[in-house]
Amino acid sequence: EYVLTLMFENLKELKEFYVICKQQIRKSFSAAMFSCFAGFMLFVLAVIIFLLGGNNSASFMAGLSGAIVEIVSGLYFWMYKETSQQLGKYHKRLETTEKYLIALQIIEMLPEENRNEQYGKLIDYIFENVNKQ
Repeated sequence: EYVLTLMFENLKELKEFYVICKQQIRKSFSAAMFSCFAGFMLFVLAVIIFLLGGNNSASFMAGLSGAIVEIVSGLYFWMYKETSQQLGKYHKRLETTEKYLIALQIIEMLPEENRNEQYGKLIDYIFENVNKQ
């Protein structure tokens, strides 16, 4: 009974982490796209200033600013990738926990004399596969 309660609490926390990660992924991607667009626009501004024969230092500064913004954009995309991978790990843990809870519920429906054997098999399976998950 206590183990089942702990598993449900763990499942609840995993779902909360999953929601947080999904929100972070959306924010990371939006920030990356915005900064990528801003950096591109600075590059375009630098080219326009240069082609119009404007101040070379202004063109250089706009180009340099665009490069810096693109680097920041790259960091945002890296953060997006890392967050996506973390979300994948949480999702896998969530699925595994749900499978174990289903297995426990099915075992509870079995006749009393078969439960202990099935609990043992489930425990063996969990500990044999603990590093594969």
